[in-house]
Formats: sequence, structure tokens, C-alpha cells
Amino acid sequence: MREKDLTVFTKEQMKKLKDAEPFFFTAVNLQYKLNTSRALNDKVADVYEERTGQIVSRNWSCGNCSYQLYRKAGIMYYNTLKNAEEEK
Repeated sequence: MREKDLTVFTKEQMKKLKDAEPFFFTAVNLQYKLNTSRALNDKVADVYEERTGQIVSRNWSCGNCSYQLYRKAGIMYYNTLKNAEEEK
């Protein structure tokens, strides 16, 4: 994994996002997201913003805003896992 590749997370960021993995799965593969805590939403948003430089709408009462964040971050999460498997 190249450090400047902004389509994947770093190892440290992946560790932070491990708790959100079930929600990434549903958002990416099943097109829905269940309710999550504000703390988890903020953690995912912080890591996503840190990696991409894109500002995230933190209107957590908006289901679509929350879903879109988990979908985008989930795609990056699974790209990171895929790249790690390919490097082995």
C-alpha cells in the first residue's frame, strides 16, 4: 500500500474503524445502515476526513448523511483489506 494512496486507510486507521465493520458491510453490500452511536459516527467521520481531506456533514439525525458516510468509508475499508490480501 502506497502512503499517498487516498483510496485506502493506514493500518492505524483500520484499527480505529474495526468497530464499524458490520455497519460498513450493510452500507456497502446491502444498501442500508442501522443506528449507530454518536461516538462511532464521529470516529468514522474523523478518520475519513483525516485520510481524504473531505469535510463530512455531521448531521447524525439525517439517515442519508450517516448512510453516505458509512458507504464511502466502507468502500475504502474494503479496498484496504483487498490491497492487504493482494500484498501477501
